[in-house]
Amino acid sequence: MGAGKRKEVAGKTMSTAIKERIGHGVDLTKKKAQNVVGRTKNKAENIVMRVIRMIYSSIESFLTFVLIVALSVFLYATFYYTFMPLQLQKHPVRLQFEPCRNGPGVCSYPNASLSLNKKIILSKGQPYSISLGLEVPESTKNQDLGMFMACMDINLEDGSQVSSCQYGLLEFKSQFLSYLETFVLAPLFVSGTSKQKQQVLINFFSGYFDDPQNSATNAHIQIQSKYLQVYSSEVLIFAEFTGLRRILIDHPWLSSCAGVFGNFILLSAIILSSRFGSTEFPSDEVDDIDAQNSGLQGRIIEDTDLSSDEDDILKSEVSETRTPNRPPSATCEES
Repeated sequence: MGAGKRKEVAGKTMSTAIKERIGHGVDLTKKKAQNVVGRTKNKAENIVMRVIRMIYSSIESFLTFVLIVALSVFLYATFYYTFMPLQLQKHPVRLQFEPCRNGPGVCSYPNASLSLNKKIILSKGQPYSISLGLEVPESTKNQDLGMFMACMDINLEDGSQVSSCQYGLLEFKSQFLSYLETFVLAPLFVSGTSKQKQQVLINFFSGYFDDPQNSATNAHIQIQSKYLQVYSSEVLIFAEFTGLRRILIDHPWLSSCAGVFGNFILLSAIILSSRFGSTEFPSDEVDDIDAQNSGLQGRIIEDTDLSSDEDDILKSEVSETRTPNRPPSATCEES
């Protein structure tokens, strides 16, 4: 009877130990599975967050690039329209004269006045070429006129004048060439699309500078001929560019690309330097931020939890191996 009881008690003890060991193994497996699931979930969340941050950073970089390009173009355009004056200014003038009382015709020299302060803008330090453009018909009277004189007087603020007189001449055309042109362009002449006319350009001043201390107020124009027939007239002021302005006007695409690219480099350097300067933190704050964002703290806690569970299981297994497979002392006493 004693031996049977011993075997029965030993069997129960072994079954209990096996159940406990199996339970510890199941619990450990569950914890490991939970930890693996947690790590996988954290990794997935980290990947999602990284993708979102990449998208945000891409959008931010694209918008920053567009802003820099727009500012570069705006700055170059502002510089160009501030630094560059108008290259050509046209101002029509109406010629006045005294008609003859005894019959048809002109009894005085045709003349006109133009206000320079109100209609014309002359940049300080910029040389100009001032001319008079005449649109005249190719009539027999104009062809027979030949050369004629025209003068321009520019009145200054102190009451002085700057005068210049130049001659004008219609382009010569032979009688045969006139007949041939009339025959070829007859449909245009008949329909009114074109006219038999010429452009006569008289240049009065070249390299004219407007003195800021004694600027020009108005100009007086006089054609010293009573027989010139004129359709219309206008004053042409052409800016004679030199240096950088000459380069900007002769090579607009090259200069615009160089200016925009230079502004782009400058603005990019300013934005990058400001961004790098704003991301500096003290050493203590950097360590705290790195510790919070790196995820090492959570991993260390998880590893310590796992090691404590494994230590408990190992201790229980060692204690069980040290105890012999014999019944307790009470059973020994009973035997």
